[in-house]
Amino acid sequence: MASQIGSTRYLERVQFFNGERLVASDLQTLEEFQREIRWLHNRSLHQPGVASGFAVAGAKGDRQVTVQPGYAIDASGREIVLTQPDVEAVPPVADDGAGNPVTFYLTVSYPATLVEAQSQQPDCPADPPGAVRLSEVPVFCWVRLNSPASADLLTQVDSGQRILLATAQVLNCQLYQPISVAQRKNAKPGVHPYIFSATVGLPWVQDQVTFQATPFGVQLLTVVPAGQTGTPPFVDTTAGGFLTAPCYFVNLTGNRSIPIDNKGDLATIEPLLSIAAPPAPKTLANGFQLSLMIPSVLLGGEPPAAAAKALNDLMTAGQLDWKLEWMGVEA
Repeated sequence: MASQIGSTRYLERVQFFNGERLVASDLQTLEEFQREIRWLHNRSLHQPGVASGFAVAGAKGDRQVTVQPGYAIDASGREIVLTQPDVEAVPPVADDGAGNPVTFYLTVSYPATLVEAQSQQPDCPADPPGAVRLSEVPVFCWVRLNSPASADLLTQVDSGQRILLATAQVLNCQLYQPISVAQRKNAKPGVHPYIFSATVGLPWVQDQVTFQATPFGVQLLTVVPAGQTGTPPFVDTTAGGFLTAPCYFVNLTGNRSIPIDNKGDLATIEPLLSIAAPPAPKTLANGFQLSLMIPSVLLGGEPPAAAAKALNDLMTAGQLDWKLEWMGVEA
């Protein structure tokens, strides 16, 4: 950001007053200020590429391609605007010297020199001659790939000073294949999801939790006074810094073979996990409630009360190595 701001020259606004005599440089300075700030905005919030339009059409065998009106931004933040369809002749190249087609980039760039669109009228001899309207007509250029002569032009394409519109294969001075726009870049960067993940061990929450037997199996719930029912534990995800509610994914790791009686018999425990929104004032942006349930049918024939006691004993002794892996994906 510092280099972008450092390249901006006009950061002073012109302050006018009544009766002031204005000269051309005053108004040009005002226009240059607006232009520099706009280009700074483009460089800061966009990447070089096509923002809208600039469709390119050319079928196999065609000797010219048609470019439709469009709007693009180069690496300097300058707007490249085409207001009328443009027809570009296919490069007059027979082959690469071995009978194979030659690959070209069709590029567009901001003009190095502005074109006079309207000049000073001859019936105003008192005014100095010169252009009063300058047209920013975009410049099209075919850039040959794998050619030492095109090295500088290809560098400008890579740096974003020239915008790639299409790729063409030319054989016998005509298109060998339909022209392709697959490699062009969009001035509006794609929105990538924000992803954060973490691994936490028992009890996963600040509140104390316990395994409780239920009519349906064993469930992990918060510890509450006798006679009351606990709630699914809350998993804190504030470390992720989510701004909105993400999509959460959870996975449980650790040993599933749990001794469930005094004989040392082992039962394979397979918990079922699900997540839910926490009660207010908490939101999914800072955590979720984890439902960990072990249905009776997955207890290997052992009663839920015995399995719950075995799990609590292991947890109290610090021998339950279960860990929760969670991942949040924020679009």
